[in-house]
Amino acid sequence: MPILLLLPALFIPGTMNIFLFQLAALAMMEAVIPYGIFVIAALIWSRNRQNTEIGKAIWLTPPVFSLLYFVFSLIRPNELMSSAGSEILSIVFLSLIAIAYGYFCVLFCLAVSLVIKTPALIRKWPGHK
Repeated sequence: MPILLLLPALFIPGTMNIFLFQLAALAMMEAVIPYGIFVIAALIWSRNRQNTEIGKAIWLTPPVFSLLYFVFSLIRPNELMSSAGSEILSIVFLSLIAIAYGYFCVLFCLAVSLVIKTPALIRKWPGHK
């Protein structure tokens, strides 16, 4: 998902472009291990679950991942931060960004799912009978 941050950066000129590239790079560097743990746990959990149960759990994924990221960031030493207070604030801020971005991704995926399931669009789809 951090790659999706790069798409708007291609069309936005100026400093916002640089900010989005830096945010995507930070997300790639900081969240790879917690995201991998989260995906493996989610795949194991979702085995033999009903679609309705998984649909309800989708709304819990951003805070659960954010909590996992927060705990991982507290455990992992970071040499770039100068003081413990600024590191905690940075971790909290990035965790809040993870929640907001997670809900954006959930809403985007649900919107695409609804569009795909719309009967009027399915009938107009090429090759559909």
